[in-house]
Amino acid sequence: MKIVKFQLPPQHEPEPADSSKEQAVLSAILDQLESGADPTSAVLSTPGVTEWVAWQLGVGIEHFHRQQRLEIALQCGIAAIVAADQGGWPERSAANRNSLAGVMFQIGRTDIARHLCEDALHIAGPHRHTAYACSRSILGHIAMVEHSPLEAVCHYDALFRILKRMTEGEAMRRFAETALTAYKAANDVAGTAWCLAVIEGEDKARAAWNEVLSRWGAQITTENAISIVTRLNAFGLNSIAAEIEERFKRSHQQKENEQ
Repeated sequence: MKIVKFQLPPQHEPEPADSSKEQAVLSAILDQLESGADPTSAVLSTPGVTEWVAWQLGVGIEHFHRQQRLEIALQCGIAAIVAADQGGWPERSAANRNSLAGVMFQIGRTDIARHLCEDALHIAGPHRHTAYACSRSILGHIAMVEHSPLEAVCHYDALFRILKRMTEGEAMRRFAETALTAYKAANDVAGTAWCLAVIEGEDKARAAWNEVLSRWGAQITTENAISIVTRLNAFGLNSIAAEIEERFKRSHQQKENEQ
């Protein structure tokens, strides 16, 4: 299973203060990795590591993985994390962990990928939006692979709150297509309705709601109705939320009159 990527505003991309010198530092570290050196030692024994070097090591993770050079990709990932941590660059530390987590996920090591993403979340915090969104996306994929749709929904809810502040259009559509399976599996009708609204339009979401209501009927309690309406409003489906709220009010009033 591949991780779906979204076009987000780019993270800070550092510029080298001394291009030739920093390129030489990067080459020295990569040469050591190619020779089988321990990645932590390769970084710590090489003077002059800058944020640009840490960033380039992070870029190397996916670069080497695409070249099917898995071992060097993993070594580069460890070196990238060590470089960023040692330099005290939290945004880079989180981004490099996410890059390595993506590779770990693709080779089936979801345990390591989860640990890396959880670390990245802690380091990034919600104010570093791109790194935070990336961590949540990977964790949502991991949860679905591990058959935990409720956990996936928690990650996708958090990701939705970030994405709606950062992007729109095609990126939101790609997210909705990814998240739809999780919301359906978790029986989260509000999340499902939002995904359908983004993918196929609000009329499709409204039709899906009518189907749900006809199937559930009187089984939906007042507490459930309040929860559903609240989530619909949180997803921005205010008109559908208002319709549902009004329908439940009429139903509730009818029951009271019958009593």
